[in-house]
Amino acid sequence: GGIHVTTAALTLRAEQGAAESGATAVPQRDRVGHLIGIRPRSGVRPRLLAALSAENIYVSIRDNAIRVAPHVYNTEADILRLLAILHADADRS
Repeated sequence: GGIHVTTAALTLRAEQGAAESGATAVPQRDRVGHLIGIRPRSGVRPRLLAALSAENIYVSIRDNAIRVAPHVYNTEADILRLLAILHADADRS
């Protein structure tokens, strides 16, 4: 339905943007539409977590990856904020 279509589009955008920052993400064919695991190139470090927290971006940490699970209230702008932080963190590596 509509929720799945919306969240799948957001996680696909996250997958594409993660790759652009040098991170690896679970590809669309290997995951469900409403969540994605992203492994930042430099790992999940305190600096990255602080940057996400400062922007009120809530993700779960799973080992050395972040779990992003957007819902109907999330927008592409939210995903772009997340990706901007991933890109900035990759540039500092």
